[in-house]
Amino acid sequence: MSDSHFLDREKDLPSDFYSTRTFTDKMLNFLRDRTAEEREQPFLACLTYTAPHWPLQAPPEVIAKYRGKYDGGPETLRQARLAALRRLKLVPEDVEAAPVLAMGTTAWDELSGEERARSAKAMEIFAAMVDEMDVQIGRVLDYLRDEDGSLDETFVLFMSDNGAEGQVMEAMPVLNGVSMAEVISRYYDNSLENMGTETSYVWYGPR
Repeated sequence: MSDSHFLDREKDLPSDFYSTRTFTDKMLNFLRDRTAEEREQPFLACLTYTAPHWPLQAPPEVIAKYRGKYDGGPETLRQARLAALRRLKLVPEDVEAAPVLAMGTTAWDELSGEERARSAKAMEIFAAMVDEMDVQIGRVLDYLRDEDGSLDETFVLFMSDNGAEGQVMEAMPVLNGVSMAEVISRYYDNSLENMGTETSYVWYGPR
């Protein structure tokens, strides 16, 4: 929706549409279109991305940057990050990670090869979404610094609504007589090869 009217996917959006980029383009247009008089006044701008919320979708070239990064599973990654915190002396040497409580999930070493591949791919897509959001926020900051000259007197606040959301989407209740799983299987292609595209609907789950 834009200016109180619904957008037509074919007519109103670019062929390479990705919301994080498009929202940023719109914001930059708003900032650049200000009159000289308006530029003398303080402004409030709210840039509300839908990323990195599910469904996990990202440009394929960005997803490719993270290929293989999560193949070791969540616990391997968690311990590597903890070791890095110790090495940087950001936490005490004897600190231990809190136990993970992820009810209804299967341990990584008990998953099939296909399940591991899907889990790792979901995390690659999630990382790509965060990566792209970082790049687009950078575009706004670059504009404020290099074109507008106002970055040093601009207060920038970044916040996230729900952080590491671990919903088990498979357990979503039936809505209007149809389960979430049924809707996804009917209208989306969640094959491993298609994960992350606009025709997929995936999430990363509790771990």
